Amino acid sequence: MLLLLTLFLLSLFFLKTNAMAKETSHLHVRLSTRLKDDFKAMCDEDEIDMSDKVREIIANLVRNRKRQSGKVDTKVG
Repeated sequence: MLLLLTLFLLSLFFLKTNAMAKETSHLHVRLSTRLKDDFKAMCDEDEIDMSDKVREIIANLVRNRKRQSGKVDTKVG
């Protein structure tokens, strides 16, 4: 019985882990120190995380490109 419970809990963990992996992805970007520092200063001034700002910029780029090509998607990001 304990083995079945353990297997069940492990399966729930792996299902949740796999679902979470599909929700997000990572993007690594190399920047000069000066550019990163300037970007961080701008984000600090606007009170926004750098990651949130990058996501916003990318979502806007994708949305604009889809509009230009006639493929409007309001759920970008």
